[in-house]
Amino acid sequence: MVVSDIVAYFENIDLGLLRDLLLLYLPKQPRIINFIINLLEYWAWPAIHGGFSTRGIPQGNGVSSFIGNMYLLPLDMAFQRFCKSRDIKYLRYMDDVKVMAKDIHVARDSLFLMNEKLRELRLNIQGAKTRILQDQEIRAELFDERLDRTNEVIAEIQKKTSLTLTERSKFADLLKAELKKVKGRKGVIRDKELRLFRRLITGFTLLKHSEMVRVVLDQLERNPDARLLNSAARYLRWQDRNLRRITDRIFSCLIDGKLLFPYQDAHCMMTLRYQRHLPPSVWNEVKKRLRAKKEHWYTRQQAALLISLKALSKKELWAFRKLIDEESNVEVKRSLVQALAQLPQQDLKNLTNELLFEVDPKCQRLGRYYHGLLFDMNRSKKQLDSLFQDFREDVLIDRLYEVEVLSKAEDQAMRKNVLDKLKTVRKRLRRPILCKRVELIIARIEKELEQT
Repeated sequence: MVVSDIVAYFENIDLGLLRDLLLLYLPKQPRIINFIINLLEYWAWPAIHGGFSTRGIPQGNGVSSFIGNMYLLPLDMAFQRFCKSRDIKYLRYMDDVKVMAKDIHVARDSLFLMNEKLRELRLNIQGAKTRILQDQEIRAELFDERLDRTNEVIAEIQKKTSLTLTERSKFADLLKAELKKVKGRKGVIRDKELRLFRRLITGFTLLKHSEMVRVVLDQLERNPDARLLNSAARYLRWQDRNLRRITDRIFSCLIDGKLLFPYQDAHCMMTLRYQRHLPPSVWNEVKKRLRAKKEHWYTRQQAALLISLKALSKKELWAFRKLIDEESNVEVKRSLVQALAQLPQQDLKNLTNELLFEVDPKCQRLGRYYHGLLFDMNRSKKQLDSLFQDFREDVLIDRLYEVEVLSKAEDQAMRKNVLDKLKTVRKRLRRPILCKRVELIIARIEKELEQT
């Protein structure tokens, strides 16, 4: 069995060639095809002199997977023809290719054909992941009983609307047994082991169980895999135990320079957003990262989102108000606007009016959104209802800026509505940072209502 992969598949798709292929398959749709390619060119990472790049499509969505499959149709058709003359089975899932053959020479010919067709598509075989397997190696590649058992446990958990302590303990024991079989836990977990590890994280996340905290923190520090970082962030946000260990370890990763890439720093800040206790040293580091122009924009964006949870002093608010006027990156700017939702009512209205006349359309949309929350009673009521309909504390963390804006709405009845909603849920809040913010909003609204 030939096993192979494509080097940085999504990043290396040639947009000019993609256009030609789409026009070949859909000759009557040139307008929509050109529109799609223009969007992809705009999205792609700019060239060194600022021009549009002609390579790469975004990952992680259904449209990209569909386009990616169409791009590899020439490879599929070449193997369809090859199958007619050779006794092989060809399998492909996105950029992961497997070819079954009865003879080693045919397997090698399959590999040569794959390399040739991929070169024609401006792609390259991943040499480190290309192998010809035989006998038991094939079974080990295709089947993983550990993963099957883990998926069965996850499926059983998902069937339950609620879990008893006995059921929770039973499922946790089953997952612990599979966790012990993951190889490479003391180093960097990779490939098939990483797939199993991520599924185990999913299982323990559903159980809200702390068994994997230590090993997840180890991998968060050592392993730059983006999918693992997303799984780790989701898992750690639900932890009720080991809180000090989680915060200290993540903060250590941030300040000790242990992480290789900016998106790892950004994910650490994302994870800190959902922790209960953040010492002053964390806030100082976050503010430093936010102000550092040399930091990657994604790190600074997550720093702005994290700082927006803190109850900001008047001095801090005006410092960030000044910073937003100097900021050139639109994503950082939009995140800073969330922190500035804490501005006094009139100052927030002034900021909203400025956003309405921003050159960048994203900032304009945010300005229109704030304006609707402040002045449109119907829209603000819908937003408030959606916030508290199925209340979850982590959702309130993500949308706290909306509550701040709604609490300063022009309509007094809306402010009273916000007050009632917050009073209903405040006893259910478990994070001190969030409790403090909610209490401040409640106290301010009550004071305003008394004065009127």
